[in-house]
Amino acid sequence: MNTFARFEHEQRRLAILRILSADPDYSTNEEVLAKALAASGLGASTADLRADLVWLRDQVLVMLGEVAGVYTVKLARRGEDVANGLERVEGVARPRPE
Repeated sequence: MNTFARFEHEQRRLAILRILSADPDYSTNEEVLAKALAASGLGASTADLRADLVWLRDQVLVMLGEVAGVYTVKLARRGEDVANGLERVEGVARPRPE
């Protein structure tokens, strides 16, 4: 993976965690995530978004489910720590200070 593609994935993964962290029940589905990411300039294909979600699940940062062929995503406690900059995970961009 080239440097720019790696940067995009890292930024998108952080954005996913932050979107989930801001949600009242820490969860949403991939369609809502796709729209939120596109609105922030981090839009991705369905395949790329799903690959990022599976990667985040494999790092124990989110939990995935599926309803009617659509992924549902819930933030894990470790994912919240990463979103807030309390833990560093290689492959997820580090949040900048507010």
